[in-house]
Amino acid sequence: EKGVRSERALSIALGEMYINGVSTRKATNIVEQMCGFEVSAQMVSNASKELDVSLEAWRNRSLGQMDYLLVDARHEQVRVGGVVRNCAVLIAIGIDPQGRREVLGTQVSLSEAEVHWREFFKDLHKRRLHGVKLLVSDAHHSIKAARKAVMPNVAWQRCQFHL
Repeated sequence: EKGVRSERALSIALGEMYINGVSTRKATNIVEQMCGFEVSAQMVSNASKELDVSLEAWRNRSLGQMDYLLVDARHEQVRVGGVVRNCAVLIAIGIDPQGRREVLGTQVSLSEAEVHWREFFKDLHKRRLHGVKLLVSDAHHSIKAARKAVMPNVAWQRCQFHL
């Protein structure tokens, strides 16, 4: 059991490095220094692939009923086609009828344009999001327009934090 826990911890550490853009070579060196044993580039690559499979399953999971939908974007530097660009990371958090919060999805887009928010909202609906009574966001015109296009019967409220 200790070996299984160590292997899982190693996979998690490799996953974190992968998410943060650490190269396979650097990840191998870090793990070798931390653990005191050699790690092959293939092992790092396999851990990355495992992480991709888990992430893809999370991104495509069925969502269900959410009474409230909170959406916002943050801007991050992302490598796109070999060039680092400032991109919008669209984020949706749902609150279910029992009051539990859950991150429903994220999407990296080139901007916060209405077309990107509309695509994001359509993806949430495709994954069976339903029952939304209120969408809360900043007053960004693109979010409001996309909500009207995709969820016309859902009320909107400006986030108190953004006031």
